[in-house]
Amino acid sequence: MRLNYSAAVLKTITRASGIKFGPCTVKTVRESPSPAEKLYFLFEASVMKKFHTSFIVKLYGVVSKGQLILV
Repeated sequence: MRLNYSAAVLKTITRASGIKFGPCTVKTVRESPSPAEKLYFLFEASVMKKFHTSFIVKLYGVVSKGQLILV
């Protein structure tokens, strides 16, 4: 399955504790994804979280509250 991402943008991310990560790429799924697209997007994120190498981008987290899913 290939997802129709609505955006992958470069942002500076600040945690609630005030710690800044930056720059980070934020990837979002389109506004009204099907249930299968949501599931695949979250599956992809769970696989990416397991990578710990110097040549693959580090995944810091997933936000799935509300309608918009962010990675």
